[in-house]
Amino acid sequence: MGFYNSINRNLIAPASDLLFRRSIFQKLKFLEESQWWDRDQLLAYQNERLRKIIRYAYGEIPFYRTLYDRHGIKPDDIETVDDLTKLPVIQKKDIRTIASQRNDRNVRAVKGISSGSTGKPLQYTKSMEAYSMHTAAGIRGWQWMGFSLGDKYMKISQNSRSGLIKRMQDKVNRSRYIFLKEINDDEFARLFETIQIYGPDYLRCYPDPLYFFARYLQKNDLQLPAIKAINTTGNILYPEARALIEEQLNAPIHDAYSCEGGAVFYQTSPGSPYYGADEYAITEVMDAGGNRVKAGENGRLVTTDLWNREVPFIRYDTQDVVTLASDKSNSSQKRIP
Repeated sequence: MGFYNSINRNLIAPASDLLFRRSIFQKLKFLEESQWWDRDQLLAYQNERLRKIIRYAYGEIPFYRTLYDRHGIKPDDIETVDDLTKLPVIQKKDIRTIASQRNDRNVRAVKGISSGSTGKPLQYTKSMEAYSMHTAAGIRGWQWMGFSLGDKYMKISQNSRSGLIKRMQDKVNRSRYIFLKEINDDEFARLFETIQIYGPDYLRCYPDPLYFFARYLQKNDLQLPAIKAINTTGNILYPEARALIEEQLNAPIHDAYSCEGGAVFYQTSPGSPYYGADEYAITEVMDAGGNRVKAGENGRLVTTDLWNREVPFIRYDTQDVVTLASDKSNSSQKRIP
């Protein structure tokens, strides 16, 4: 571990949590231990958190109390992950109803919004505890590709970054944020020059703009400085795009997948299945008849957020279609949205 890595982990990260009244680093340390749990330990943890979120939702949120009463369900009926099948699956419109019921709450919460890849973007709020846990799970996913707090990295986005606090965090965390105004050669020339000057160890970007950037590098016979790994997220990473990006940027891709109310999923190595943060959410993969699929089969991803008490997602249909990987890998593999 380098000097700046040590400073970031032992001073900057804990101080940032204290300053912004969150617990990202504390939860990261927990996740670094829990990633080695066996299946029984993980299930016990999920069951404990599930009981808590069900009782909270029934007692505090009118939508869930009305829904469960209508189906004759009481909180004590849900004790384990297997009991989730007793609960109805909810949709985006239901989350909007829940969010509207929570608008008058005077709590410290974080705004969330879905990408809108499967329809109109969904706006909701996250409790600070949920935000901290979800963010920590994302950092752990980066660690699976070799990243350490304090390493230089670059985020490439088609969305501008204007918040002062975000820009300050970027500076402290050695992150360079690049806003691509357009997908064209002029912007790619600027990006190429910035990467050369900054020399990041890691890149994060949606696959599509990165694919066109790789084509730009290929067309102009340009070579970037060494990059350790690339994290792609957002839209689908197709095999031909992965091959070209890895070839032209000379770095392996660790793809990621996330959705509102769900665990974050990361590849531990290029081409591997996607391993989810099961400490954050329970993931079910369901067929059209509402039955859980077997390993190797496709189905809808249904998620139960174990942390967000602001707008709980309990058996929420994400509308994403995934392929369930083998039982041994304990993961879900993303295929199509």
